[in-house]
Amino acid sequence: MLEYFWTAGNDLFREGSFSWISNGANFTDFFPPGNIEPTAFPDEDCVFLYYTSTFNLYAMADFPCDFKAASICKKFVPVPL
Repeated sequence: MLEYFWTAGNDLFREGSFSWISNGANFTDFFPPGNIEPTAFPDEDCVFLYYTSTFNLYAMADFPCDFKAASICKKFVPVPL
């Protein structure tokens, strides 16, 4: 099982303000209240999903953008009418 996946979320433009790179929409509400993530470390700008066996689920965290992980990509595919 892959344990780490990059998303398109980051705070590269404004530290602490996480948004999707595709449309700029803010998404900090994906981080539950009281969660230790995201952190305020200035070198942790990109968001990834990681598997936590403790809770048997995936969670989000910010991490340095050069961390080695798989990617989650979205591609628009038009549906013929």
